[in-house]
Amino acid sequence: MTPKGALRAIQGAERRFQREAQKRRRELERQAKEMAKLSAIEQARLEVDTYDNQLEVLLSIHKEPCETWDWAGLSSALQPPAPHRYSRNERFARQLAHVAHPDNREAARAIIEDGRVIDAESHQQETRAHAEEIAEIEKMRNLAVRVLSGESMAFLEAFAEFNPVAEFSSVGSLKQFAVEDKHLIQCVFR
Repeated sequence: MTPKGALRAIQGAERRFQREAQKRRRELERQAKEMAKLSAIEQARLEVDTYDNQLEVLLSIHKEPCETWDWAGLSSALQPPAPHRYSRNERFARQLAHVAHPDNREAARAIIEDGRVIDAESHQQETRAHAEEIAEIEKMRNLAVRVLSGESMAFLEAFAEFNPVAEFSSVGSLKQFAVEDKHLIQCVFR
């Protein structure tokens, strides 16, 4: 599994994990919008339900299993192959030049050169994208190696990078977090 694939899997699992509490919260928020139409008793009941849901989310944060990351897989991920330079546009331009301008060599050369330029630009874009992907893979690989070696700063960087507590931003804001050991990061919410 590539680092991008692992990252997508991590993010997908994190989103699935967040959906249940968020789904309930969205339903309560929808009901809150209708609160203006409700009677005083119904308004009070809705406020109590909303408050109870917020408490439920806060009290269940530590109980829900967190997403696991394949740090060993990330640390040993291979780089994608370098992009190949293809000459599709040049070949198409040669065919077009022979058909459209069989007697005019200058027009044919111009068409073929345009095809080469398009191929070169396409290859440059692919090369830049490849370099960015390699840089991201190297960054993740370096982070994974540091996490596996137990470096506290790496845990903090991974926590900041993946932000596993983002779903709780509507309930409260993250005030601080600290690495207790390689199995525990303590978070304080406000």
